Amino acid sequence: MQPLSFGNFSLLLVGVAFLWGCSKDPVVQPVIDRIEISGPNTVMRYHEVDLEATAYLSDGTVANHVTITWQSSRPDVATVNGNGKVTGISAGTATITAVAADVTADVEMVVTENPVTDIEINVPEQTVISRRIPLQATITMESGLTMSGPQLVSWSTTGPAQITDNALLATDSGSVNITATAGAVSRQKSIYVKAWEETEIDPYLAQPAAGAIKVVPVVIIRILPTADGINIDATQDVQYGGGGEISIADMKSRLLRFDKRIKFALEEGSRFRGYKTPSAPPYLGYKVVKYIDYYKPQPPNYSIITKVEAGKNVYSPHYFKMWQMFNMRDLVENQGVKEVWVWVNGTATPNFPNYDPNIHGNIPSVGGWESNMAGPYGDVSNSDRKTNDMPVYNKTYIVYQQNTRRTHAEALHNHGHQLEAQFSHINYYAFWGHFAGKWTGATPPYGRAGDTHFPPNATSDYDYNNTTLVLSDIEDWTPNATGEKKLVNRDTWGNIPYNWPEADGLEQKVESQWYIYWWQNMPGYQNNISWSATHKMSNWWEFVADWDGAKAAGKNLNQPK
Repeated sequence: MQPLSFGNFSLLLVGVAFLWGCSKDPVVQPVIDRIEISGPNTVMRYHEVDLEATAYLSDGTVANHVTITWQSSRPDVATVNGNGKVTGISAGTATITAVAADVTADVEMVVTENPVTDIEINVPEQTVISRRIPLQATITMESGLTMSGPQLVSWSTTGPAQITDNALLATDSGSVNITATAGAVSRQKSIYVKAWEETEIDPYLAQPAAGAIKVVPVVIIRILPTADGINIDATQDVQYGGGGEISIADMKSRLLRFDKRIKFALEEGSRFRGYKTPSAPPYLGYKVVKYIDYYKPQPPNYSIITKVEAGKNVYSPHYFKMWQMFNMRDLVENQGVKEVWVWVNGTATPNFPNYDPNIHGNIPSVGGWESNMAGPYGDVSNSDRKTNDMPVYNKTYIVYQQNTRRTHAEALHNHGHQLEAQFSHINYYAFWGHFAGKWTGATPPYGRAGDTHFPPNATSDYDYNNTTLVLSDIEDWTPNATGEKKLVNRDTWGNIPYNWPEADGLEQKVESQWYIYWWQNMPGYQNNISWSATHKMSNWWEFVADWDGAKAAGKNLNQPK
């Protein structure tokens, strides 16, 4: 047998050493043995205390870098966050537990009462029907701690209002009392609810048309009766067009769209033959100076009956009451307001399609005129022209009643009739005979410039969409009918590319464009139309811009050359 070489011997020793190493016992790692919680075990309601939890290993040393979570057995009594901060919620006892791995520790936390000693109700002293007011309260407790929030108290109300989701919604005008209660303490606050509010004016309505020669200040009033503060009250909303449910917000959006179109049409209509003369400036620029929302029915003036329908009196709107509320005298006399547009749906008139005597029989019927005028020169309007139905100030103003359930087109229609009333008052035959072509005995189609109801080719009232071509001198009108005639029909005015605002879904477009086209063909600014050898046509829009000034100066529809 050969002796082992040194190299082999070394290899053998290494192998022995490897075997000895494998036979050693494994190292035992210490584990979490217990958790200890330190800190107070009582807390007052709404106060906070901090707990600390320490985890110990089986060898008695502190376990560092251990994640400890916290739990409460009664979150309605006390809550605890991830850092061990305990908040007292209500009087009682809750078990607070610290957890690390599968080891737990508990502490009984006693929450002691902390009575509320005072409540401050943080709401405004005044609101408006339909506006939601968030409710807020600040409570003070026996410990001196103060806390704020709507959920700290219970709320109740008396009066025309309701509380939902910690917010007050007023449904009628008057005083509303709200009560906040926490524990044995209650506090009350009275809020006055107004029936109307001023609304922010849309920039388009606040700015007259660019280049306008004269500015016509306007007040817009929207009558939006509501019984619940959310929807239009269908029992008070029964005029043509239907009285179905619509929210106040949707009605406001609808009427704003119409207001923009009305303003545009009136301004565009004062551009003399602007449809073919792009450089013609608008003589009139309309500027809305006040935008008012009134959330109750238009009040009746029981002393003025406008008509009787099916044995039921229809009363004039109570302008005296409304105008005092809105300070209309100042608006007319000092701020130059010349027109008031009142959006309203008639109430409880028997001949309206959705009138129901079981619902509307005891509701007073109120019906205003399409246009009504008051001022130092009397009432020249499309009304019965009573001089006692509206306050008379030292300047003239015109009120237009516009139907919320119809569109801008009917509102423009009202303006057309008002122009007819004013222009024919100045010179009846010049307007109705020469311009409109409705001489006594004439039958439609009139072939001249027409009127609010009758385009030149119309054969009956409201015949705006007639496709029959008729010769008319409307675009080259002269009093003696020497102007060039052309064939016109609905396409003549219906296809003019007027730059309508809110043009999407434009209702009654052909009718609406008839009004603009008709107005643009009236003798306007710098018209140079001859009346006779010595006279020419006036700018008729001067009577709209300043009725009092035109009347005082004795102006006519024609003037010396």
